[in-house]
This record gives sequence, C-alpha cells and structure tokens, in this order.
Amino acid sequence: LKAFLKVTGFKDKNVTYIPCSGYTGENLVTAVKTESASWYNGPSVLEGIDGFKSPSRNVEGPLHVSVSDVYKGQGSSTVIAGNILSGIALPGLEVVVQPGGEVGSVKSIESQGKRRDWSTAGDSIAMTITGLDQASVNVGDILSDPEFLLPTVLKLRCQVIVFNPEVPLIKGQKVMVHYLQCQRPACIHRLVSQLSKSTGEVVRKK
Repeated sequence: LKAFLKVTGFKDKNVTYIPCSGYTGENLVTAVKTESASWYNGPSVLEGIDGFKSPSRNVEGPLHVSVSDVYKGQGSSTVIAGNILSGIALPGLEVVVQPGGEVGSVKSIESQGKRRDWSTAGDSIAMTITGLDQASVNVGDILSDPEFLLPTVLKLRCQVIVFNPEVPLIKGQKVMVHYLQCQRPACIHRLVSQLSKSTGEVVRKK
C-alpha cells in the first residue's frame, strides 16, 4: 500500500497507518492497549480522524454552488441541493445558473434538515429558488453571483494520473471528464508532457 500511495503522489509525511479490527472493535474508538498490539503506540481510528486538518473555506470569495440535485418545490419554486464552493448564501440573493445563464432568487436555505439564515463555503445545502424553471438546471451546473460569473471554456489543460491503462492515451482519444457532480464527454487535443508520479517533475515533453 505504501508503494502504491507513493507513486500516486502521496507524501510519506502526510500518510498515517492505523491498525484496527472491525470484527472486535479494537483501536476504532480508543487506542489499543492489549499485549497482541504492544508494538503499536499510535492513535485510534477516531483519534486519527479528529486529528485531520480542516480544509480552508473561501468564505470571503463570491458565491459559487455546485449543483448535486434538482427537484420541484412548493408552488412554482425549484429546490436545488449542492455544496457551497465559495462565498456566503443568503435568502434574497440573485444567482445565475452556469453555463445556461438563467437567473433566479434564493427564497430560503436549509442545511442538515434545518432552516438557515445563511450558509458558508463548505456547507451542503438545499436552496428554494424562485423565478427559475426546474428544466433549466442540471446536476453539475454551478450557481454563481451575477457579478462574479465563472469563465466558460471549450478547452482546458489538466494533469491526470493514469492507473494501468489498457490502451495508451493518444491525440484524438475520447474520454469522460468528471468534476464534482459534473460529467462531460471530451476529446484529447494534445499531450503536453509526462510527469514523474513521485515528484511531479517533467520527465518527457510531448
């Protein structure tokens, strides 16, 4: 496992190995203190999870929400579920569906089954939107602040990790791009370079 993680780009200092038993429950909640595991003096699984560094949240940025589900609300409203990528969501805000361009207004916000006055980056929410047709929103779309729209493009450059490919990656090959809740067909236009899996340095161009 260590060798696999290393070649896929994980650094040893960022990886912790915690032995545990799902059958007996040893070292899941409290650190194991039995003779059979006298060789181990690290944390339990729960303690290891509690020690994770919290990801930074872009609360100060403009509102962008990735859409994970869309369904009909009460009356003519539409309910959109998703995750706030940046910014703060508030009732009364106008949002633009990207890439479609339709505009709606946030009527209410719910998170974890409770009505909220506001929600910030990192929260999973359900927003009731008025003035927006349900058919105009798709899973994978982005709801944006009208004054800070995300750029839409036809081409993008990305860095990918290839796991034991059955066929080589070549120019013109059809692929499926997955990002957040979005899935879109694409075509490889050009192979720029090959990188080292362990260091990220360029080992071969084109």
